[in-house]
Amino acid sequence: MKLIREGRFGLPKSAKTVAVVGTYPKPMLVFCFDEEGLSVIPRRDTVIPPDLIQPDIRYEDVVWCNPEEIGKYLDHTPADQLPKVVAMNFYDATLRQVDLQFQAAANSMPMSRLMNALNLVVTGDGGRTRRDPNPFRTIVLDSTTGMTDIILGLIAQINPNSLKDGRLWAPLVGSKVQQIVGVVCGIQSHVVFIAHSQLDKNELVGSIIELPAIYSSYREKIGAYLSQFLYATKQNGKPVVWTSDQMFVRGIGCRWPVGLPPVCGPTFKDIYGKELPS
Repeated sequence: MKLIREGRFGLPKSAKTVAVVGTYPKPMLVFCFDEEGLSVIPRRDTVIPPDLIQPDIRYEDVVWCNPEEIGKYLDHTPADQLPKVVAMNFYDATLRQVDLQFQAAANSMPMSRLMNALNLVVTGDGGRTRRDPNPFRTIVLDSTTGMTDIILGLIAQINPNSLKDGRLWAPLVGSKVQQIVGVVCGIQSHVVFIAHSQLDKNELVGSIIELPAIYSSYREKIGAYLSQFLYATKQNGKPVVWTSDQMFVRGIGCRWPVGLPPVCGPTFKDIYGKELPS
């Protein structure tokens, strides 16, 4: 079966998370880097207007687990017995005090937890690369932008001198994001990387382009490593994705499915419904 390797980026509140987590194949494993990111999934008592995305889950279906506990859902639990969505929290809710520093806070713990959890998903609980399909049909990183902040926290911990010059630390962040993208894309599941977007201006030629908000020039190349690279936005208040270049957005598109319209619905069925089972 074809496996999705999708990147989806756009401005905040462009329905990226609800479209992906709310409609892509289950069971699903979500690496959460944005605090309250999954709060966009409506609760059971919420009445959803018919012109909005109709998710196939409600917030009560999300089971939260510590990254250290993810092993209990791997290998030994049949896929049809897994929760619809298992979510791991990697955002740091403990750094709540303001200090006098003007640099990233040194904190290696979130990155260490991510590395251990991700490697466990890759290997199962057997300690070696798994050969069988991962029990989760879809794996989501939400958001890749938030993940860059915990990578920067690791750099601040182990190499604080590099923070004096963005030309030193930004490539380190980019190379680690690239490594993680490569590892996740090697998992035998659908994978989706969600990111916020930012406008970049090339001062030499005066061009402006909207790219994923990822430190380093890797933001210009990440789409080349993915089979689907989509831009999330709204038109007339309705969530959509762009599948071809428009305005300041360049380099988006799909290797497959073929023949998507330039402006497409944002759900799994809208994009993959004719090629993949739900």
